[in-house]
Amino acid sequence: MRKKEPRGENPTAADSKPTEKLEEIYRVAARLISEKSFAATSMNDIADAVGLTKAGLYYYIQGKKELLYSIANFAMEIIETEVFEPTRKIQNPEERLKKILSYHLNSVKHLKEIKILAGEVDSLAANHREQILHRKRDYFHYVQKTLQELKELGRLRELDVSIATTNLFSVLLAEKHWSHSNDRPSSAETAEETIQFILCGLLKPGLSSQG
Repeated sequence: MRKKEPRGENPTAADSKPTEKLEEIYRVAARLISEKSFAATSMNDIADAVGLTKAGLYYYIQGKKELLYSIANFAMEIIETEVFEPTRKIQNPEERLKKILSYHLNSVKHLKEIKILAGEVDSLAANHREQILHRKRDYFHYVQKTLQELKELGRLRELDVSIATTNLFSVLLAEKHWSHSNDRPSSAETAEETIQFILCGLLKPGLSSQG
């Protein structure tokens, strides 16, 4: 028998910590949307996949666009918690960059949410889209600042910092598309090789910067 849905305050506010069931909904919906696209994924698809009725699903979320925003918001919280916060206090920009790449690429359990963040933002309502884009720009500028520091230390190759940052993110996001093929290496090996590929493209050969 399906468990009766709880009654009470609707737990969909994007600024509150998601419940265990909400996290399950986010992850399942993220998987479906990443496989089928936002437009092709129905509320019935999501409800069936998480073992709820459509009415039960609406207890947790207000609608499909609200769900997409919640997933994107959840993905940004993952990035801010697992990438921003652990690296902010690293003074050496080269070590900071390595940790940014490592933490980003090793958030394998969050691949689907981050893939949606990259590819489905245009499907959000205008106010939600601007909020997510603002947070994405913060992440871009954080990495860009790190590369600028490396350039000032003479460690960056002769590259335009803005273009280099854009290319760095292109590699990170491309990895999300191919890293789940059946014959792929382990996630740890994939992450390590991707990190080395990025670093070799960005940094001059030689000793690491000190600081």
